[in-house]
Amino acid sequence: MSFEVFRKFPLLDEAISLTDLLKENNIPYTLEDYSKQADITFLGQNLDAKIIVRAKITDFPKIEDLIDKNTNITLEQVDNEHYLFEFSDDELTEVIVKPNEWSNYDYKVAELILKDRGVNISHRFIESIKKQRYDELQEKDSYSPTWIVLGYITAFLGGFLGFAIGLSLWFMKRKLPNGDKVFIYNDSERLHGKRITILGLIMLLIYIGLKIYLDMK
Repeated sequence: MSFEVFRKFPLLDEAISLTDLLKENNIPYTLEDYSKQADITFLGQNLDAKIIVRAKITDFPKIEDLIDKNTNITLEQVDNEHYLFEFSDDELTEVIVKPNEWSNYDYKVAELILKDRGVNISHRFIESIKKQRYDELQEKDSYSPTWIVLGYITAFLGGFLGFAIGLSLWFMKRKLPNGDKVFIYNDSERLHGKRITILGLIMLLIYIGLKIYLDMK
């Protein structure tokens, strides 16, 4: 199973606090540091989020529970000038709905501010949003077997249709509401796409080579 984006951080120290928690609980993860790269627009709308922590989607709920249990702060402990105090109720709710785009601390602060303002976001609502997000990440489209067969046939014949089918199966992605991109098709169908693409390329080179050979005779 591939690793998907769990959290994005502007600073490495914030990410380390999460990865330490994951290590302690033997949860596999990857840490990607793009802080030294000039162009990080591919990370999504938050251009300050230069550190990415990825984990298996099936571990997301467990990690969320660990974070909740290990982030114990009160509103009185939050700096009065923290930027989230300037957020509207809707903007704070968006932080709760899209926790992977914010640090663990910011998520908790947003929750505390909303409660202080009398905005009650039920645990059931939060869990339903998280479940929807996990389902979106895991959902894969199904490619018609007929088109896969057609891809192999046209690729063998050196046609561009087979090449196009192969590339779409292999590389096509969808953009999720949180800005991340995931492959549309499952690993098995992507493997077909890779094979069709390579077959199409090889056959195209063979046909080009034969044409050149025949033209020289």
